Amino acid sequence: MDNSKYASFKEVFNHTWSDVVSGFWVKYPNQFSQHVLSEDVVEREILDNGCLRSVRILHKTNPIPSWGKMMFFKKQAIKLVHIVEESIVDPVDKKMIVYSYNISYKNMMDTQEKLTITPHNNDTEIIKEGWIDSSLKGFRRVVRNFGLQRWKTNTKKASNGFLSTLDNKGEEVKRACTSSTSNPVESLLNVAPAAAYKLSSQKM
Repeated sequence: MDNSKYASFKEVFNHTWSDVVSGFWVKYPNQFSQHVLSEDVVEREILDNGCLRSVRILHKTNPIPSWGKMMFFKKQAIKLVHIVEESIVDPVDKKMIVYSYNISYKNMMDTQEKLTITPHNNDTEIIKEGWIDSSLKGFRRVVRNFGLQRWKTNTKKASNGFLSTLDNKGEEVKRACTSSTSNPVESLLNVAPAAAYKLSSQKM
């Protein structure tokens, strides 16, 4: 039996699917994501079916709650968390799926997230799903409940940050995607590396 905590949200962005998918690679940095320190692409390929597959490692700060500091961390109130993010973009069916999960402190809290990004008339629908679990005996319920509430809060901040990126960098994304190729997958390959470099240079 799966005892993990689960929640989901559905949002509609007033932007086209192609703009949202392209903007996904340049959403950092933004005013709502100061906790995201860097992102590194570890794999990127065009699959035989024409889909774009990417794997990134995100490095984020994660404040520890007061009860967590007393029980587990005596010296540091903020920990660096590493997140694996794997995405598949299907330009034919116009569907992007993103899976992410933490590889740090998994015994304490295991957080998994799935995003499904599809067209919705002239806009874009994003379904966000989150699963929270813990292996800490005696503290599982507390950690799961805390983790789920934090995920809900962070999800709202992430949406605000993503929207701010689309509003502020919309024309920049469109130029990058249309400057060198008409192939939607190849155009994403142009946007993504530039986005990673921009984030790393601004954090230096």
